[in-house]
Amino acid sequence: MTRLNTILIILVILLVILQGGLLFFIFTSEPPVRGEHRSLYITRGFYDEAYELAGAGFELKNNKVVAVIVPHHLFVKDKIASLFKSLGKFDYDQIIMIGPDHLNDAGFDIVTSRADWATPYGKLNVDSGFTDQLLHTEFVDLNEKAMAREFAISGLVPFVKKTWPNAKFVPLILSSEVKKGKLDQLINFIQKNKSKKSLLIASVDFSHYKSPEEAEREDEISNLVIKNFEVEKALEIPVDSPQSIYLILNCAQQNKAINSELLSHTNTGLIQPWSSETAVTHNIWALW
Repeated sequence: MTRLNTILIILVILLVILQGGLLFFIFTSEPPVRGEHRSLYITRGFYDEAYELAGAGFELKNNKVVAVIVPHHLFVKDKIASLFKSLGKFDYDQIIMIGPDHLNDAGFDIVTSRADWATPYGKLNVDSGFTDQLLHTEFVDLNEKAMAREFAISGLVPFVKKTWPNAKFVPLILSSEVKKGKLDQLINFIQKNKSKKSLLIASVDFSHYKSPEEAEREDEISNLVIKNFEVEKALEIPVDSPQSIYLILNCAQQNKAINSELLSHTNTGLIQPWSSETAVTHNIWALW
């Protein structure tokens, strides 16, 4: 083998290694910080219809709501819009939304995002200061790809933007495997660093894929836990993110909330009898 051939072979090997390294970087690196995520639906028609169906919204008993529980199953988009209509009279400047990592593929127990959100009502700005502080902790990680595809967040961001156009937004998704210790660390961080005019939202659907009757029984258990602020039992209730309910009840209590109000309960198995084998339930709660 001539010296020239040897040099050419070495160059080819180096190019292969370099190309492999570039591909690894492309497929494993996060999207640019300045990039935007998109809401689940980007056209206004879907959400405008939800607000038309919502009417005047719910009549809240109190004007000091510190936390709410709302479904992300947009089958009940009118009920979701009713909640946001009712909350619109309150001047929140920071919205912290917690929901499940449905696919459990984020690679971390607790994930947030630095990206803003493109919605039909304009750009929803991330609370970059709060988020940067979160990411300096040892218990919260960044995964923009996982956040972008998580519909527990993307389905609800238009409601947030329409209701509080100038509020800053903090999304958090939780693995089903996250331990109580990490949740407690997150709760303590939120309490110490959130705005004085912050609203906490748990984006949670309730019973899944049971008969309508079984789903109703499961909801009786879950709703009793929420009504009575039974924080420790929250981690065992049959919902798609008991961790989110645990966090929201804990934070609400630490914000001196002692009252709860069930604003809406729906069961797809009762609304659509043909889907009775895959019933999903939704409960909307206000805590103050």
